[in-house]
This record gives sequence, C-alpha cells and structure tokens, in this order.
Amino acid sequence: MKKPLVLGCALLLTTSTAFASKSRMTALGQDSNIGSHYISDTRNVFDNAADLNGMTNYTIAEWGATTGADGEGGYFRNGGSLNYGIYLGGNINDRTQNTAKGATHKTTDDLMDIFVGSGSWGARLSYGKNKGSDGTNTYYGVGLGSEMGDLTVAANIDITNESETAGNLQEFKGDLGYDVNLEYDIAGMTAWLGYMANGYETKGTTGTKNGDVSNTKIYAGVGRIHEVSSTSRVFTDVSWFTNEQESGVTTKVKTTTRGLNVNVGFETDANDWLAWRGSFKQDLTAELFGATEGAQTNVAAGATLNFGKLKVDGTIGTSSGTVGSNDFLGTVGVHYWF
Repeated sequence: MKKPLVLGCALLLTTSTAFASKSRMTALGQDSNIGSHYISDTRNVFDNAADLNGMTNYTIAEWGATTGADGEGGYFRNGGSLNYGIYLGGNINDRTQNTAKGATHKTTDDLMDIFVGSGSWGARLSYGKNKGSDGTNTYYGVGLGSEMGDLTVAANIDITNESETAGNLQEFKGDLGYDVNLEYDIAGMTAWLGYMANGYETKGTTGTKNGDVSNTKIYAGVGRIHEVSSTSRVFTDVSWFTNEQESGVTTKVKTTTRGLNVNVGFETDANDWLAWRGSFKQDLTAELFGATEGAQTNVAAGATLNFGKLKVDGTIGTSSGTVGSNDFLGTVGVHYWF
C-alpha cells in the first residue's frame, strides 16, 4: 500500500517531488510501468485502479528517446462522487506480452485506458487496435482495485490479446492473463505478495501451431519510507520473485528464474523549485543462491523542476547508459495540476 491517502495528498500540496510518474519511478528504482507498491505516485493506477481516488485533477504527458519510451499521456478529474480519467499510449509489456511477439507478429500499441473510481474502489478498462498493412493486433484488458484500511487488493486481467499477420495464417493468441496482488501496511512498512500468470500460442504461415508458452510468477517484498526531514526522505525495499516458464508444442521444457533485490533510494527538495532523487539496486541472487541470473547493480538518478502547478520531471541517467547518450534525460514527464 502506498502510504495513507491523507499523507499522499499532503505531499502533493507541500513538496515538489510528489507524483512525478515514470521518470520518478525509474530514478527511485521502482517499476516505471506500474509504479510502486509502497511509494505514492500517479503511475500506481496501472497496478491498483483504486489509487485514482487519491490523485485527481491533473493532466500528464510523457515521452523519451530510450527504448519503449513512446509518447503517452492522460487526464484525470474529480467529478464529485465519481472520479474518472483517460490515458492514451500507456503500453505495458508485462501484460501485453510485446516482448514475446516476434517480428512477424503485430505488437500491442497505443492503448486507451479509461478509469473510474469512488471511495475505496477503482476500475480500469483497456482497449487497443493496432492495424497496418502487415497485420492487426487487438487487445482488451481490465483492472480492479480496492482499499480496505491497511489492506489493498488489486487484480489486472488480460482478456484478449491477438495478432494476425497479413497475407498468411500466422497468428499470436494470448491466453487469459492475470496479476493479483495484496499490500498491507504494518509497523511503518508496506509488505506485498502477488501472483501472475500468462501465456500464448503461435501459428506459422500455414496455420500450424508452432509455439506454446505459459508463465507463472510469484513475487513478494517489503518497503519502508524514512522521513529524514520535512524535505528529504529515504526509501528502502527488498523484493523477491520466482518465475516458471513452460514452453514447447510437443515436448515441454520448464525453465525457472528467480531474483532477490535490495533497493535504496532518496529524494530531497533542494529548494522550492528543484528536487533531486536517486537510487541503487543490487540483485543478490547469485551471491546468495549461486544462480547465474543475478549479480547486477543498477544506479539511477533524476530531478523535478517545480513551477507551482506545473512540474517537469526527467531521468538524468541510469547505469545502463552514459552521459551524453540517449539515456541522459531519456524520459521526461510533465504534470499540470488544477
């Protein structure tokens, strides 16, 4: 759960760091697609639609030069008893499985997400139609969320994700996919536990099935926000996951990957118009379990320029790039609150 709602609203009014979305999440070592399980941010509505009720009356635009940082944006409004919003271009690879689609399969793109919420509940409806001379992709998804005191529950479901290739019988058909997670505030910390399942089938040019993949993932973690002062805070979290993939048409092959990550981030208001943030994350899988899929250290940094109701945020860089490359200011987001 992301801090109590009252604290989230207070941060919005009193600091320049609150709710800076994808760029902020990247700089703090969080998931830039769906936000954070314990840090308040506008991006969290893609994980739990109920977060819409604490973050309304703003518009946002984001873009970037790095891979996967296409332009996107949305508008969120308090309508009295019902909060609502619309977001365009918020594609999430984990759900649309774009990373699984080959060059011959049309990817999911330019999704439209519609949000509604009131009180302690929220819902999201997603739709996308990507059509070109090389084929078509159709996507439908929903998200549901509820906040019940110290406990929050979220479910995100892929209903339809299908691609057809023009001129032959090649197909990509996603299974019913879902991601369900719980968050619970306890002893000044937030703990979370989640389960994700998805999969897909593919057919070749003659219509013969040539691919069958299924994934199941269990993930958990705990995070804490330490208020150093009224203008500075430190974020710490430990997260773990295990993912099992089964692939093959006639002979099934199972592959298991896992990870254990420790992340430390900070955020400070240098003055009333500038905020700095950064983080470092270490994958301890290899060190603790002798596995080969870990042993990575990731560092990121970012900043926010605050002009009253207008906030301009950007990533200054990550350990995957160098200053002067596309990684420097690789993503930029602009919020306007009204």
